[in-house]
Parts: sequence; C-alpha cells; structure tokens
Amino acid sequence: TVSDVATPAWALTGLRPYQLEAARWLQDPPNRGRLLALRPGLGKTACAIAGLRIRHDAGQLDSAIPVITTAIARGDWKREVSRWWPEARVHVMRVDEPEYRKKGENLPVFRARRRTAWMNAFRSDGSKPTLLVASYEAVRDLHDAAIEHNLLFDTLVTDEVHVAKKERNLTSILLRTLVGKSRRTFMLTGTPVHNRPADLFNLLQMMDPIAFPSFMKWASQFFMVRNHKFGRSVDELLDKPGLNAFLAPYFFDVDPEEVMGTLPPRQRYLRRIPVKQAVRISPAKLNG
Repeated sequence: TVSDVATPAWALTGLRPYQLEAARWLQDPPNRGRLLALRPGLGKTACAIAGLRIRHDAGQLDSAIPVITTAIARGDWKREVSRWWPEARVHVMRVDEPEYRKKGENLPVFRARRRTAWMNAFRSDGSKPTLLVASYEAVRDLHDAAIEHNLLFDTLVTDEVHVAKKERNLTSILLRTLVGKSRRTFMLTGTPVHNRPADLFNLLQMMDPIAFPSFMKWASQFFMVRNHKFGRSVDELLDKPGLNAFLAPYFFDVDPEEVMGTLPPRQRYLRRIPVKQAVRISPAKLNG
C-alpha cells in the first residue's frame, strides 16, 4: 500500500508530525474515502496536498485530480499547491461564474459548453500532475461530464465537505455519484460535523455505504434513541469511547491543545489596501 512507502524527505522537513500522520492516513481508506476534520488553522489543505504528492511519488496517480471547494477558497488552493507541490499544475475552473456565459447563450448550450470545459481540462497535457480546482457550484457540470463520458478518478478531493452534509441536498446527491467514480476521496472540513449525528452519518455513508446502511441502526449503537408520536429522535451520546473507536478508520482529528506546541507563534500583519475611488456616505444613509 502507499502508506507503507518510505516517507519522502520533503515531507519530513516541511510537515509537522500530525500533518504527516494525516497525509499518510488518507492513503488507504477502508472503502471509498476518509474524512480529515482538522480545526481551522491546523493545515488540512497542506495535509491533503501532501497526501496527493505522496500518491504521485509512489506512481499511483494516473489522472487529473478534481478538487471541489468553496468559490472563495479556490485561490487558497492555488497558493497552497505552489507551496507544498511546486511541480504540480493548478487549473482553476471558473465555469460557474456569471461572466462565463456568453451573451444570448441559451441554458442547454451553456451547460454543454461547461461540460466541454471539464473534458478539455481532463485531456490537458499529462506531463505534470494536474489539480482541477472548482467551486461547489460547478459540481453538477463535473457530475454530468463524468456520467456522459464515463470518467473515473484516482482521487477526488472535497474541501469544506460539510456543505454536503444534508442527505437530500442536491450537492450531496451529486457528490455521492462522484465519490462512487473515485478510487478514493479525501474529504476535508474544519467544521465539527460530528456534533450532529445525522450530518456525520451522511458523510460516512457517502464514504462507505456498505458499512453504514441505516442511520437509526448506526445511531442506536452509541446514542439515546427515543420513540415519540412524531417518530424517532436521536438524543445524547451514551458511548463516546465506542463511537471514537468505530470512527477511527474514517475520521481523523487532533486536539488543538496537544499540537499547539508544534505550531509557530501567531503573527499579525498590517497591510495597506489601495482604494481606487473614495465613496462618500452621508450620515443619513448610515442611520438608515
């Protein structure tokens, strides 16, 4: 397995111990994926990029890597890849932006052109590892292109995956298909989805539908399940050690207090932001 390959020198010198552990942990999921749930500021993006680079160095990446994230985080991914994997190419997909649509273009033609853009990106020069970074608004186009052309992915990355935590959410439904077309999925979130059992279960089922066939059957092992006239509800956690042991193959988190000593001191920066045009707002407008 990839996790048994010797750790490369760049990972030993650049990553903190828990980040290297996370990058290696992502390699061999029990079924389709694993959920990396590091708190904000602990470097989950760096862990995912390092995990991808380890796979590439082991000769395991044979296709472009779709990275689904929020629209505002696409630039962050491009910057982080240049830092942690400078040899890789990053192609930011902007097919979801309003200006991508041509004037007078009808919706079916527009959507077909967006699917074509995905296909062209996947067919780009394969001399370098390529990450295709897109927002969740572009998931439908990737989904339709994958169905239409029978695309299969070695690795799919879903950043801020709590966006798809609801079972009946359209994004969640589309992601299930994409996860099924991937050998493995790196799921990332800085939001504690484990505080809501139903939301956590949806992501777990997305990664391993065989191990998680029924929410109530899973929840009844660790939570108080109550019957009432409106149906059944899941209440307080009864078996935290048992839940943690059950989630260990799928869920990775660290206690910020335990790793705080490995983090650099916090720094504050003052930046001068140029203003192109001053806008004068009258006190009347400010007061409503």
